[in-house]
This record gives sequence, C-alpha cells and structure tokens, in this order.
Amino acid sequence: MAQSQQVDLYGPNTPLPIFIMPVFFGGITMVIVIKGIVHQLLDQFKTDYRMLAILGATINALAAILGI
Repeated sequence: MAQSQQVDLYGPNTPLPIFIMPVFFGGITMVIVIKGIVHQLLDQFKTDYRMLAILGATINALAAILGI
C-alpha cells in the first residue's frame, strides 16, 4: 500500500504564497476592471438618463433602470 504524504501548510516550505498572491492581485484587478466598466457604461448612457429625468422619470425609476 502506498502511504500518503502530508503537506505542512504552515512550515518553512509552505505552498500557500503561490496561491495567495494571485488571488490577492486578481481580486484587486477585478475591482479595478469592474469599476472602469461601470464608469464607462454610465458615461455611455448619461444622455439617456438626462432625457428620462427631463421627461419626468422619478429617482426610483432611474435607480431601477440603472440596476437592470
């Protein structure tokens, strides 16, 4: 029978940094990318939202449109 080897996750030769660093930087990158996409979409539809506000859309209606 083969013996299973245990990996010490908290010892001097831990593999955790290999996995933690990409997750950390990937999370930061994802936040920055999503922020840029939302900003670009709001700029793209800014004139439409102004027109809806001029035509009498309420704040709740505009929030529902933005949420969708």
